[in-house]
Amino acid sequence: MRAIHRLQFEAPPSAWSLYSRLAWGRKPAWLPDGAEVPHIEALLPRVRVSADHLSAYSAVCGVREQAHVPIAYPHMLAAPLHLAILGAEAFPVRALGLIHLRNEIVQRRPLPIHDEGSMRVWVAGHRDADKGQEFDFRSEWQVDGEVVWEETSVYLARRRTKSVSNRDAAQRGNRSAKADDEQGDPEGPSKSTSFRIPPDTGRRYARVSGDYNPIHLTKTSARMFGFSGAIAHGMWSLARCAAELDQELLSVPCQLSVSFKQPIFLPTWVLLQHWRRVDGCGLSLRDAHADRLHLLGRLTRLDHAPSG
Repeated sequence: MRAIHRLQFEAPPSAWSLYSRLAWGRKPAWLPDGAEVPHIEALLPRVRVSADHLSAYSAVCGVREQAHVPIAYPHMLAAPLHLAILGAEAFPVRALGLIHLRNEIVQRRPLPIHDEGSMRVWVAGHRDADKGQEFDFRSEWQVDGEVVWEETSVYLARRRTKSVSNRDAAQRGNRSAKADDEQGDPEGPSKSTSFRIPPDTGRRYARVSGDYNPIHLTKTSARMFGFSGAIAHGMWSLARCAAELDQELLSVPCQLSVSFKQPIFLPTWVLLQHWRRVDGCGLSLRDAHADRLHLLGRLTRLDHAPSG
C-alpha cells in the first residue's frame, strides 16, 4: 500500500521559503527505474480571494473587470500548495526545471469573488513518457462542502534516455494524436487576435503566482535548464487566452483543456485564434506568422445537451 503524506497549513506557505528549499535540494532530476511517488496531499482549510491580488493578476494576464473569479485564477490559490508538495521531503524529484505540459480546469459554477472555502492539492504516482516522467497535480476548491472548481496540472521531468516500452509509447502517441485531431485547426470561421508579450512577462507573472522557476525569469537562468531564453509560464498563456474568449461561455459550468506545445520565448508577438464549436469553442496560440504552435485547447460547456 502506498504511503500517504499529509500537509496542512493555516495560511498559504511562503513561496520564498519554499524556493530556498527547492533551490538547494539534492533530489534527482527524475525517478530511477522501479521507484514510485507516494501519495502526497496539502490542505489549506480557509482560502479567500484577495481583491488586490486579483487586480494584480488581472493586469498581468489581460483580464477585463468582471463579476466572477476568472477561470484560471484559483490556480493562484493552489500554487503555494503545489510548491509545498514539490518541496516536501517525500516528493522524490527535483522541482526546478519541471515542464508544464497540459492543464485541465473544470468550473462547476461561476465563482463569486467573495467566496471563501478550502483548497486541496495532491499528487500520487507518475507515468513514464517519451521525453521523461509525468506527474499529475490535482487541485480542488470547495465552498460549503461543494467542489466548485477543480484542476489537473501535468508536469514533465525531462530526461535524455527513454526506458518506456515501444508499445506504451505507441499507445500514448495514438492518444496524443487523437486529442490533437479533436482540437486541431478550425474548420469554419474563426476570430484572430494578435498581441505582444513583453520581455518581463515571466518575472511579472512570477510575482503574482509565486512561480519563480528559473526557466521563466531571464535568459541566463533559463539556459541553465536547456532553454535558449526565458519562456512564458504555461498558466499565464492559458489565462491570457481565456481573457479573449467569449465570456458567456465562461459564465456557465465549463471545462477548459489545453496542451502546451512549443515554448513561447520572450519577448515576442503571438496570434490567438478561437472558433465556435457545437459545445463551446476551440483555440490555438501561435507565433505571429502562424508557423509555430504554442498552445492548443478547447472550452466545453458542461451544460450542453447533444442533439438527437
